[in-house]
Amino acid sequence: MVFFGGIASTISILTMAFFLSLEEKGTENVLLLLSPAKYEEQIRNIFERVQKKLQLVWRETVGLSFVGLASYIVFYIFGVKYAFILALISGFLNFIPYIGPWVTTFC
Repeated sequence: MVFFGGIASTISILTMAFFLSLEEKGTENVLLLLSPAKYEEQIRNIFERVQKKLQLVWRETVGLSFVGLASYIVFYIFGVKYAFILALISGFLNFIPYIGPWVTTFC
């Protein structure tokens, strides 16, 4: 039963995220709708700051994803078997702070 509850929760979350992303400023509008009117401006400011911080984190993470390409080049030069798959794994794992680079080092 827990398994099906997890599936239902996942589907619900993905569905809500999809429909909120269709509307411009959908998430912001839902937050403002659910909050008291006197806190509207504060919530809008907090939401904008959080959005900017998340954009910076995402840019840095994508910028660091060159690790996969660099890994492939190094693996290819040294003739490592399955160089592409290992580089792909290291590129994806680089998105996980601390754990990704550590696993990539020992790949």
